[in-house]
Amino acid sequence: MTYLVRAVAVLGAVLAVSALSWLLFGPVSVWVVGVDLARMPAVEQAKAVGDAQGRVAAFLSGAVVLCGLYYTARKYFLDRDKQFTDRFSTAVGHLHVNDETARSGGVRALDRIMDDSPRDLNRARETLAGFLRQHTRGGPADGSTTRDDLGAAVATLRTPRQPARRWPLHPLNLRGVRLAGSDLREIQLPSADLTGADLTGALLGGASLSHARFEDATLERIVAQGVDLSHACLRRASLAGADLTEAVLAEADLTGANLAEAVLAGTDLTGTLLVTTNLCGTDLRATAGLTVDQLRLAKADDRTRVPSGVDHPLSPPA
Repeated sequence: MTYLVRAVAVLGAVLAVSALSWLLFGPVSVWVVGVDLARMPAVEQAKAVGDAQGRVAAFLSGAVVLCGLYYTARKYFLDRDKQFTDRFSTAVGHLHVNDETARSGGVRALDRIMDDSPRDLNRARETLAGFLRQHTRGGPADGSTTRDDLGAAVATLRTPRQPARRWPLHPLNLRGVRLAGSDLREIQLPSADLTGADLTGALLGGASLSHARFEDATLERIVAQGVDLSHACLRRASLAGADLTEAVLAEADLTGANLAEAVLAGTDLTGTLLVTTNLCGTDLRATAGLTVDQLRLAKADDRTRVPSGVDHPLSPPA
């Protein structure tokens, strides 16, 4: 049955090609001449039809070449996609082995894929985020500074990459990661979920963390000059002793957060929500955008220093 079907298919193809050839080199060639062949001498008729058939043949040759180019290009991109898929699968496979060196190799393979294939940038970032969640949650808080595979994952996420317009960066799920002491400078994690994360003493200078979620996170003693935390949710986060010099906390939610003795020189607090925020011992004199209405909702003591022209929350009403 299969042989019969193939034979019918081949016969149909031969008949189709024959019909098309007759059509192109017969009626179509005559139409291309564009004159009344019946009034022409036989020699001129033959020459005119031959010229027309030559033009048709040239057109067909060009069409065949274009089809060949299209097929070649399509095959190239399909092969390229398959190559990246294979590379990605191999790299991810290395992340699940017990050997730390092999896991580090898998992370660095993903790093290379992120450079070579912009469309795989988000997939690789999300895979690394999952790797960090799996290998740091519940483990030693300083694991990222002592294990090569975790350090490589952090370094890969830190590497600046310009996302393609067609594939903007996706928010990452980093809930509960423990990356105390890690170097996260300049990292781009807009809208990331870092709920319950432990970043004690981490370096976050120049990081992009706008709209990120840090509920119940531990950010004590972080060094975060110039960090962008605008519109971030820092409810109940602990930022005691944090260096937030020149940081942007505009429109951030610091409800219940602990900013005791934090360094806030030049910090933008415009519109920041400070409901029950602990500002005991915090020097706010060099901050920008702070209002008395914000301070009235916060917790302060006699060591809290406020900007000039702003009433201390402990001051008796005038």
